[in-house]
Amino acid sequence: MDNQTTEQVKLTGPRFAVYILLIMLGFGLMGGISFYIYAHKNRDADMAADVVGNRTKVAAAVHAAEKQTLTTYAWVDQKAGLVRVPVERAMELELPELQKKPVQKSAVLVNPPVPAAVAAPVVPATAPAVPAPAAKK
Repeated sequence: MDNQTTEQVKLTGPRFAVYILLIMLGFGLMGGISFYIYAHKNRDADMAADVVGNRTKVAAAVHAAEKQTLTTYAWVDQKAGLVRVPVERAMELELPELQKKPVQKSAVLVNPPVPAAVAAPVVPATAPAVPAPAAKK
């Protein structure tokens, strides 16, 4: 080492191989981490698309079942004589019954709104707020 200066350092032999190996391991580790992150990022996006697709299918099935329930006739309890009637037809059947009933007074008390002019009279801006003192005689 006495004959070598800092400019003349030569990397040869086992030391050089260790340095190259460490550099290659570092790049390999960074590449592996990058690949892992990239792969999981895409996997999460695919899973999100699957979840959205499944929710859309379930929502469409629920909507179809609700529409069928609201628009078709069916037995609810045949022994008791209960039948499900479409909503539109049920309203048509109930309207004459509701029109026969007299309108009853509500138990809810509603105070009529008070006009703003009656609630708080407007005082002109030029009128003094305090009366002037009386003149001395």
